[in-house]
Amino acid sequence: MISKLSNKYPVKNPVGRLTGDYINLDPVFAGRLANVCPMVLTESYRSSERQQELYNQYLEYKRTGKGSIKSAAKPGTSWHEFRLAVDTSTQPIRGMTNAQLKPYGLCKPIKSEGWHIQPIETLGQTDRKKWEPTEDDMTKQERQKEAQER
Repeated sequence: MISKLSNKYPVKNPVGRLTGDYINLDPVFAGRLANVCPMVLTESYRSSERQQELYNQYLEYKRTGKGSIKSAAKPGTSWHEFRLAVDTSTQPIRGMTNAQLKPYGLCKPIKSEGWHIQPIETLGQTDRKKWEPTEDDMTKQERQKEAQER
């Protein structure tokens, strides 16, 4: 994947620092996350189908009050679908403020979701396609090998 994010923030190799699906994230974003601290990614890239599942569970919660998904973006509008958002339960990052995350090129754009992190360039942006990483001809295994070499 070829990132459209700025290279002005420090990055680290995510291998051994991020646990979860970081291979399918924008590579610069993954490197920024790894630079903050070792962390577990509870949710990262989501397919449109996965986003639809979560959105349906959210609609069910709104309709019945039952379920655990109390918010979810409409499919096609989640930064997770564009490889530019993660959810984590890892401290200290979960407790960090936007001011503390700014030097890492990261932000938490949803005040009620301390677990949700995105690249700072996405703050206030609505055109998600503009920031979507460009696919290259590499396989997932080749991307994993490249990540290990970073």
